[in-house]
Amino acid sequence: MKIIAIVIPANIFRAPYINYFTDVLKVGDVKFDFIFWDKEGVEENGITFRMQMSSKSNFIKKFYYYHMFTKFIEKKLEQKKYDYIIVHTLQLGIFLQKFLCTNYKKRYLVDIRDYSILSVLKRPLIKLLKNSKYNFISSEGFKMWLPQNIDYILSHNIKFENQDTVQSKNVIINGDKKIKLSTIGSLRDKEITLSLIDCLKNSSKIDLHFFGDGPISSDLKKLSLKNLKYHGRYKKKEEEKIYKSSDLINIVLPTNNINSRTLMPNRFYNALKFEKIILTTEGTYLAKMVKEYNLGIVINLNKGYNLENSIVRGIEEMDWHKYSNGKARIMSKIEEDINYFEESLRQIIK
Repeated sequence: MKIIAIVIPANIFRAPYINYFTDVLKVGDVKFDFIFWDKEGVEENGITFRMQMSSKSNFIKKFYYYHMFTKFIEKKLEQKKYDYIIVHTLQLGIFLQKFLCTNYKKRYLVDIRDYSILSVLKRPLIKLLKNSKYNFISSEGFKMWLPQNIDYILSHNIKFENQDTVQSKNVIINGDKKIKLSTIGSLRDKEITLSLIDCLKNSSKIDLHFFGDGPISSDLKKLSLKNLKYHGRYKKKEEEKIYKSSDLINIVLPTNNINSRTLMPNRFYNALKFEKIILTTEGTYLAKMVKEYNLGIVINLNKGYNLENSIVRGIEEMDWHKYSNGKARIMSKIEEDINYFEESLRQIIK
């Protein structure tokens, strides 16, 4: 039996992406130990490091907490020998780099789903990635800031089951029907979201809908606009209905930070699944993908930009044949990427 430690710098319920790994590995003769950081005082099964930390903690406090968590992990890994270690997040990998390279060279996997400021530490970063068994990334865009000449395997933020997509009707603008622009999921990125709202406030052609919650929920609740509705938190089972009822999916991202410029959000995959037009920002990796595969409308929010006209024109001029072809091409690529990811994982349990 292979014994694998999965190390997570958060509560397990905050890391649903670990299922991409466990769903593949559990078909073999494998036992998992979760070593995780309980930041929120929630009881979960696993080897638990208990130290609550606010997202507003300063850098010095966060560094200290990560140092303590690192020592906790190293102690647990010394007490029990594992065949492989799966380390989630780049920052935790850098903290563990010396221990992993010394004790688990080519027997640990690094999973990268966000930019980390610690990536500026080039020497430990390169050592970490060169001595791992595999390096997984959730976006090809991350290669813009990760070291070159190192192998990376794409691990998408979703898993499609048997081309699990939904056929939707093309968006047709006519009469009194208004375009339903929906923001679905975690509500964040205050500055660019409020800029988008400002550009479209009281539009006679576009309604703004916000489903979910997050850091900017309180800001949205304060707004009183005739074409804006804040729906709040929803249940997972309601998500399909929300997407199907929308015309356009808002994935407008800030361009002033490297993480937003290079990531691939979950909304991208859901928009594909439900065949919805994507609205996103010029200057991001997502925009590059949207243009390459003809999946939506790419905008900028510069002063004087007529966003309403751009959206209406973009929908009216949408070539649905090109959209269908683009969707088919990218779905095929995603399927290939998932197969390669899963086959790579299966290699460690043979």
